[in-house]
Formats: sequence, C-alpha cells, structure tokens
Amino acid sequence: MARLRAGDRAAARPVFDAAWPRALALASAALGPGPDAEDAAQQALERVFEQAAGYDPARSALAWVLAITTWEVRTVRSRRRRAAARGGSAEDLTDVADEGPGAEESLISQELSGAAWGLLDVLDPADRELVDAAIAGRPPDLPGVAPTTVRKRRQRAFERLRDAWRALHGD
Repeated sequence: MARLRAGDRAAARPVFDAAWPRALALASAALGPGPDAEDAAQQALERVFEQAAGYDPARSALAWVLAITTWEVRTVRSRRRRAAARGGSAEDLTDVADEGPGAEESLISQELSGAAWGLLDVLDPADRELVDAAIAGRPPDLPGVAPTTVRKRRQRAFERLRDAWRALHGD
C-alpha cells in the first residue's frame, strides 16, 4: 500500500491480490455469498485504489481496506432497505432484518456515526459536499470541475475530517 500511495502502479496487482480475498470474505460474511457481496468488495477495492494517496502508511493497510469494505457493505444494505421499502416482498424485508447487527453493535455503530457526522460541521460547505457525496456513493455537485480535481479535493476533505477526528477522539 505504501508503494501504491507513492504512485507505483506496479504495486496495484500485489495490493489487489492481497486485498480482494479479504474484502470478499468480509462482504460475504455480512451480506451472504453472491453478487451483492462481490459488488461490495469490488466497489471497496475501487475506492482503495481511488483513495490510495490518502492511505496512512503508519496504519494497517488491511484495517484500512476492511474499513472501506465495511462502508460498501453498509451501502448495499441501505440499497436493499430502500428497495424493500419501495415495494419489496415480505421475504425481502425478512432478509434485511436478519442481516442486521445485534443491539449492542447497532448502538456502537450509531454512536460512531453520530460522532462522525457531528465532525462534518468543522468542514467548510465544499468539503462537506465532497464527503457526503463520497459516503452516499454519488458524484459531488461540482459542475465544471475536472474529475482529477474532484478526487484531489475529496482526498483533502477526508484528510481534514481525519485530522478533526483525531483532535477530538485520538487515534
């Protein structure tokens, strides 16, 4: 990951070979084996490569990859819930309920999410839009801005968000 972060394109294959089975295993454990898990793992690795410049070499690369994968799993679960709410069958609703975390995990997740969302207030509106769009998996509302500029701005926004988190909550 450190080589990939430094811009070494030859490092992409080893990173993929090491990260793919672990991302797929996590996604499959959370979503059940199948296309949704594969999609979540694939999206996670796309984000890993997009955000490689933001990787902190002092931290575990595996933990970073798995954190990104967890966000992608949440995205798939949200998509499933929205589909079920729009008229999915009772079976769809049961599947969504069965895959959710336990009460303690839900509370921890809610508290962490609340703390993270609260930090968005420290960002300026442009950074907030970039972070919100990245989390929602949609393009940011920045007409006329080149994609490479958007990626760099998003990277810097997440760096500022990480710095704010560390200032308030430590590592």
